[in-house]
Amino acid sequence: KEVNLKTKPKKFDIFQEMQFIYIYFEFLYRYYAEIRPLLRKGDLVITDRYFYDIYGQYPYAKLSRIVRPLLTLFPRPDKTYVLDATLDLITSRSKTDKSEMEVQSTKRTVLPADYLQQQRVQYQELAKMDSFSIIDTSKPIQENMQVIVKDSWRKVI
Repeated sequence: KEVNLKTKPKKFDIFQEMQFIYIYFEFLYRYYAEIRPLLRKGDLVITDRYFYDIYGQYPYAKLSRIVRPLLTLFPRPDKTYVLDATLDLITSRSKTDKSEMEVQSTKRTVLPADYLQQQRVQYQELAKMDSFSIIDTSKPIQENMQVIVKDSWRKVI
C-alpha cells in the first residue's frame, strides 16, 4: 500500500519490477491451476480480477519496462470489461462485508482522491490499449448486465 500511494513513482524501480514479475507468476499459477482446467471442460469462467489489474492498480506500471511485455504474454480472455465510475461515486460507496450467509454494509477507509483518479485514468488507458469494453457503473446494474449479456452472446454466436 505504501509503495502504491507514493505521489511520484521513480523512473526505474527495481523493487516494483520484481514485484510485477512475482505477481505475474502468481496470476499465471492461478490461471493454469484454476481457470484453464474449467475452460478445457467447456465451462464459462467469469473472474473479477485478472493480471491486467496491475496496470490499473500500480501508478508505476505506466513507467515499468516489464509490465507491457508481461501483459502481452499472459493468456487472453475472450472478453474483458473495465468497470468505471465517477470519483464521487467511488468515494461514496460503502464496503460490503461478506461473512458466511450474511451481507452487511460497513464503513471503509477511502484512498486519496488523486490516487483513485489516477487508477481510473490508468484503467481507461488500458481499456483503449487492449480494446476492452468500458462499463459505466453509475448506470443501473440491470442496464449494465444487459450490455454484457448482449455482448457475450454476440461472441458466442
